[in-house]
Amino acid sequence: MMRRLALALVLSVCACPSVWAIYGVNTDINSSDSTFVWVGQVNGASGVVIDPHWVLTAQHVGGNQITLDGTTYTADATYDAPSYDLHLMHFASAFGGYYPLYSGNPLGQTATLVGFGDSGSLRADGMGYNDLGGAGTRRTATNTIGLQQSVAYGAWNTPCILADLDAPVGNGFGAPYNRDWFGDGGPTSNEGGLMAGDSGGAWMIDDGGTWKVAGISNYIVDDPAYSSSDPNPLYAFGISGSSAADLTDPGVRGWITTTVPEPTSLAAIGLGMFAFLGKRRRRETRV
Repeated sequence: MMRRLALALVLSVCACPSVWAIYGVNTDINSSDSTFVWVGQVNGASGVVIDPHWVLTAQHVGGNQITLDGTTYTADATYDAPSYDLHLMHFASAFGGYYPLYSGNPLGQTATLVGFGDSGSLRADGMGYNDLGGAGTRRTATNTIGLQQSVAYGAWNTPCILADLDAPVGNGFGAPYNRDWFGDGGPTSNEGGLMAGDSGGAWMIDDGGTWKVAGISNYIVDDPAYSSSDPNPLYAFGISGSSAADLTDPGVRGWITTTVPEPTSLAAIGLGMFAFLGKRRRRETRV
């Protein structure tokens, strides 16, 4: 069942070429990850191969090319979702692998966030992160999916999965930095989120030994009840969170399976990335 929370959020969206990036406990500027080879670079952000001939990213990332392991491939057709922040690219030649779509209940699942955005480091007061730059390297962090809600931005109203940024266990911080905003049970071992360059990247779930795509990175959220009093609320413990288009949502899944004309392989559709629009922010009363 979809879990909804009556929240007021401040929403930050990304658009190329700047973007949000992965940061977390083990994602400093020298870190890299070679596990998720079918997540690549798209238009200054990220994208994922979800079928032998198809790549999925965020619509605000756009583009018609993906770079995988140093090789750039050009699509012969692209498709934008009419009401979701999603963008599909078709390639005439088949890729050597892909990630299928996740079809289970994402709530409470530990997701591995994959993207080519910036790295982060703990800020001086220890209550959040700073952006270190360094986009262009594949990095991963983990987080628990604590919420499913639609997020409206511009012409899009996208069903999303969301994860809050929890402080380390035993941190000793005062409120709100010590709270579990979405009630997801606290931090993972490499708790992190999105930063510049991760839009269109994948939220991966290990489903019985097979990595599957559950979401496409798209937005950063923070709680307006506290954001005005924090120096960097987009990456603050207990205040900020990350969002991705929910690929388990029936409407989202329906658009993908209708667009991709190979129904036998649609269990295997993947995810996209995240791009940063700068300081542009919009207050949302419902997500």
